[in-house]
Amino acid sequence: PALLEILGQASDSHTIQAHLLGIFDNVKTVTFHEKDYDRILAVNSRENVRMDLEKPVMAHGNVETWLDNLLKMVQKSLHGVVRSASVSITDQNFQVMSFLDTFIAQVGLLGLQMIWTRDAEAALTKARFDKKIMGLTDQAFLELLNRLISKTTEDLGGVERTKYETLITIHVHQRDIFTIWSK
Repeated sequence: PALLEILGQASDSHTIQAHLLGIFDNVKTVTFHEKDYDRILAVNSRENVRMDLEKPVMAHGNVETWLDNLLKMVQKSLHGVVRSASVSITDQNFQVMSFLDTFIAQVGLLGLQMIWTRDAEAALTKARFDKKIMGLTDQAFLELLNRLISKTTEDLGGVERTKYETLITIHVHQRDIFTIWSK
């Protein structure tokens, strides 16, 4: 029904707002340019998290064409955010809590998993030659878990609280797996 209604009202690009959740994953609204009526600048989630598009999408012409262009730009923009997160994890001055506060929840979760994978793999590789590395890495994972838990004692909004509770849940499971490996 959403697609039929969009096609029926295709002359006004702003009428898609009510139907975006039926077409895209967790895109509730788009942000249009203030002066250029059909220029889409960003997408916004149900949680009101905004992701700017790498390039604006013009919502004119055939609705199916510009919706497809919007989908491709959302994918490209998200890819850019993930790439940026991946690069920041390798920075010498990397601070995990700052990273998690900077990136949207899904990318923060992905980053946490990349960190765990990197550090677990490095420890497993060195374990033949360094008998203490598994215990040290397990301790580092515990310290990260404690920092995540400590964040929940702060005054967080609902979305931020859910974000950190999810990160804790995932990291508990990751640490449990590593603890089993280190024994």
